[in-house]
Amino acid sequence: FHDLYDEHIGQGKNSSAGDILTSALIMGLVFVVLMACVTFVMAIVIIYEFTRCMKAFFILAFVIYFGLFGAGYLFIAVSEYNVAMDWISILLILWNYTGVGIIVFFIAGPKLLKQIYLILLTANVALILMLVLPKWTTWVLLFLMCGWDLYAVLHKTGPLNRMMASMDTNEKEMPPLLYSTAIWVLMSDKSKKRDTDHDSGVQLGLGDFVFYSLLVGTSFASGDLLTAIMCCISILVGLAITLFILLIRNTPLPALPISITLGVLTNFCAQYCVIPFNDALQDRLIFI
Repeated sequence: FHDLYDEHIGQGKNSSAGDILTSALIMGLVFVVLMACVTFVMAIVIIYEFTRCMKAFFILAFVIYFGLFGAGYLFIAVSEYNVAMDWISILLILWNYTGVGIIVFFIAGPKLLKQIYLILLTANVALILMLVLPKWTTWVLLFLMCGWDLYAVLHKTGPLNRMMASMDTNEKEMPPLLYSTAIWVLMSDKSKKRDTDHDSGVQLGLGDFVFYSLLVGTSFASGDLLTAIMCCISILVGLAITLFILLIRNTPLPALPISITLGVLTNFCAQYCVIPFNDALQDRLIFI
């Protein structure tokens, strides 16, 4: 299926480099445009405080995501490991999984449980993108998202910039489900007066974790475990550099550009330099 799909969009084995690059750019631009439209809609919702519509939309999205996609992943796991399970048990598992997720995100719940759900959410979204997007489209998309991140966060007309300005004006805290790719510090007196459940400090967007997971997953799928580990280290180094700049400027910064750039460069250096060099050393029984 994947071979036929890649051939259809011009990224198959028999496609030229120009066809692959053209199709990757087109698909990447389409994804970024869709991402921009959704972000602008979210900015309008937050600026004009359509909170009920926003909550209703996210609850519906969570029910669809945790219910349908959760059922799909559970069915794959049951089939893969040959686990005997009836439909009543499956429905109960999905009901509890979806219900607890909605309660944790929209009502109240332990912080650790919320973080676990966020990790599961970002990993599943990244897995869906890996299954849908061809390999070279994924690399192009990561660079395009870095450019979009710079505009959305730093430019005065960027939607994330406008959202954060609106939240600061209204003295409200933006939940991590709404901002997509931004990182900033909450250290003002307003933040200290907020509810104790919201910790002041560094806030990282949910979209950042999605694209970090997409980068690591694509590196592991196209390379090996060593490449994925090196990409993880590069992402952490890029995030540390971003945090250092953030502490100096004390203004919102995009979290993707530095980390993604270092991760992509590390991936290709590992695949075409480090891994072949390591294999050549092992063939000669030389270990470093």
